[in-house]
Amino acid sequence: ANVDPQLALEVLRNSPAYSAQMDSKGDKMIARDYLTQARLSQHLKDVELILQLGKQSSCPLPLSRQHHALLQQAIDLGLADQDNSAIIEAWREMGEQC
Repeated sequence: ANVDPQLALEVLRNSPAYSAQMDSKGDKMIARDYLTQARLSQHLKDVELILQLGKQSSCPLPLSRQHHALLQQAIDLGLADQDNSAIIEAWREMGEQC
């Protein structure tokens, strides 16, 4: 089923899942406005550092591994220099309704 992205964002903004990132990135994702504020490639580097620390601490960090995979997929789509909100394009590429 198709979900209205604007409605989904409003529901999330008014739920316990709220994050300030929804205010800074949510509308950009809906509008596909990826004017760079923070590059996706830099975001990937940060997540790689997190995973490295997790490995050193014997902490598996499964959600961070999934996050890394989505970032890598977005970079593989040619979005490395786009804003990190372009990560949603990896999700769209998988055929999900976003």
